[in-house]
Amino acid sequence: MKVNIYTKLPDKEKQELFELVQICNQTDGGCRLPYLDNNYNADPTMPAFFLAEMDGQAVGFLSVYADEPGEAEVSLYVLPAYRRQGIANQLLKDFSKMADEYGLSEIEYVAELAFLEAHPAFAQRFSYLADEAEIWLAQAAGSFAIEKREGVEVLLGSLDLAEEIAAFQSRVFETPLDVALKYAREAVSSASGLLYILKKEGRLVASVSVDTDFGTNYFFGLAVAQDFQGQGLGSHLLLASMQDLAERNGQEFQIVVEKQNTGALKLYKKLGFTEKTEVVYLTEK
Repeated sequence: MKVNIYTKLPDKEKQELFELVQICNQTDGGCRLPYLDNNYNADPTMPAFFLAEMDGQAVGFLSVYADEPGEAEVSLYVLPAYRRQGIANQLLKDFSKMADEYGLSEIEYVAELAFLEAHPAFAQRFSYLADEAEIWLAQAAGSFAIEKREGVEVLLGSLDLAEEIAAFQSRVFETPLDVALKYAREAVSSASGLLYILKKEGRLVASVSVDTDFGTNYFFGLAVAQDFQGQGLGSHLLLASMQDLAERNGQEFQIVVEKQNTGALKLYKKLGFTEKTEVVYLTEK
């Protein structure tokens, strides 16, 4: 077995790993797609992808999402036909060396509950809080009824709006302005992403980002200004974005919500989303 390490995946390897995840999901009853870019990592020079190769193909990989210094979320996949051959252990070993070198001390491993239930021996190696899980939801593209609202407009973000968007997101998410600006610039300039904003009476009061890679429209970072919450603006932004995306690419919509956020979960279901999988964050015992 050979392990190749990348800071950023070449297109060929990215497609290969996407297909590997699809095979794993079909076997394990999963749905989640890991993020296969390093665009948001705090250190863009940090190795982020560990690919195990056997028999002339990728048989497993470990990916690292680390948008905050010292913190990392790790995804790990091995093809079903190559499990129990030490591949996962080798990937984790190689990652551990890198984590020490780059000072990653707060590490969580992302897994789907369906996989853990089917592989109890693997699950016993980790601890997790079931109440802190996330629900992954999806729905097919279609046409959506969007109510016209006086003084409200939904716009597609662009680089000339990046500073305004960053100032808004920095306040809402309570993140440093430079970090928010990095996110905003990446979101509006990425070839595989879009960022929608909602303005009311000319003021930016809501935003949501979308990753359009690999045949899905994955929504993340939905934010509504605190003094404008409870007015249906988040729903309006999502529906307008979904309508635009349906016309652009016709791809499935996906969104994630914290399990304990029952209000948001109810809202997304009202908008047509259905539950697909439950995602948990593991820590080593």
